[in-house]
Order: sequence, then structure tokens, then C-alpha cells
Amino acid sequence: MTKEETKEYKRKWYLNHRGEQIEAAKARNAANREERLEYNREYRIKNREEIKKYKSEYYVDNRDEILDKQKKGKAEKPWIAHYYDARTRCTNPNYASYHRYGGRGLRFLLSTYEVKHLYERDGADGMQRPSIDRKDNDGDYVFGNCRFIEMSENVSRAYRKC
Repeated sequence: MTKEETKEYKRKWYLNHRGEQIEAAKARNAANREERLEYNREYRIKNREEIKKYKSEYYVDNRDEILDKQKKGKAEKPWIAHYYDARTRCTNPNYASYHRYGGRGLRFLLSTYEVKHLYERDGADGMQRPSIDRKDNDGDYVFGNCRFIEMSENVSRAYRKC
């Protein structure tokens, strides 16, 4: 068998057995997962100061790149912060106002795509301080119940209900 034939044979074998290879890798990873997590926890505890020092040095050396990346992300996806804030209000019991959202049983059922669509549909990029609002205050965060409005309008709606 020539070198090219051998290469072609290996490629075909791999394509035919790819599913088996993936399943075997998943099984190996699952079996070792807890062990790796425990090792990582111990390593982070043992080397906490060294890791802090490395992170601070990395930040100092790469500060401009890090800040540019953050600005670029905010410029490209201005709706993403609203998505995470609303999701956190409904899902994180440690969040200060969780009792007003998730604690009342409100659910966050929007995808990032839907929040982006709402943001564009309602022209939130032209607003000074856009805020995601639920039309029905007792309804979940779902596409049909949400919209973007100015923060000042959202705040005044909240005070009218009190």
C-alpha cells in the first residue's frame, strides 16, 4: 500500500468509526470528571496567591486588549446585558431583588435571539437608557409579554402600581 492509499484508508476508517470514538471519549471524560474537578479545586486552594499574582500581572500586561474586547462586545451586543440582568433577577436567589421576580414565581423564558429581536424591534438603540419591560407585571419574561422602553417610563410605571 502506498503512502497515499494508507492515508485514505485511515481517513475512511476514522469517518466510519467517528461516532464510536466520540462516545468512548465522552465516557473517559465522564469517568475522570470528578477526579479532575477535585484536583483543580485543590490546586486553586494551594496556589491561590500565585494565581492571583499571575492574573494581576496578566491584566497589567494585557489591559488595553482586555478593555478593547469588553468595549467591542458591548458595542456589538448592547442587548446582552439586559438579557443577563433579567435572567439573574428570575433565577439567582442571591440577587438583591430576586424576591420581586423569581421569588414570586416569574420565569425567564427568552433566548438571546429573542432579546436581540425585541431590542431591534423597539428601537432601543435610539433610547438613552433602554430597559426591558413586561407588559403584564404578573407574567413571565416571554417574547409576547416583553418590550424595551425608556428607564424613566419603566420606573414611573412601577410607582403607579404601588
